[in-house]
Parts: sequence; structure tokens; C-alpha cells
Amino acid sequence: LPDPRYLKVHAACTRAAHLSGAARCISMLLSDMEDASVLASDGTSHDILHYAFLRRSDIATD
Repeated sequence: LPDPRYLKVHAACTRAAHLSGAARCISMLLSDMEDASVLASDGTSHDILHYAFLRRSDIATD
């Protein structure tokens, strides 16, 4: 089982993300990343690409 302290920190972070509206932004970004088949030539898809690289390199955490 995971350390209970980790679970408490995780719960606090997810609660803060939800209350601040960040959870919605993260959800939208993940959805955009899944739906994107090509990147925009004007650079507007930079955030999607950056986050995808972070997730693939295990830098970002779930």
C-alpha cells in the first residue's frame, strides 16, 4: 500500500487543482493531446507538444 502521507498530499493537491479550476485545464489539455493528429504551423499547439514530451519522459506526474 502507498504511504498514507503521500495519499494525503495527493488528495490536497487534487482538491486544490479542482477548486482553482486547474483540473479543468489539465483535462482539456489531455483531451486536446489525444485528439491532435498534427501540430499547428503557427505554434499554437506548443502546450500540447510540451506536455506530451513531459509525459513520455516521465517528468510529469499523474
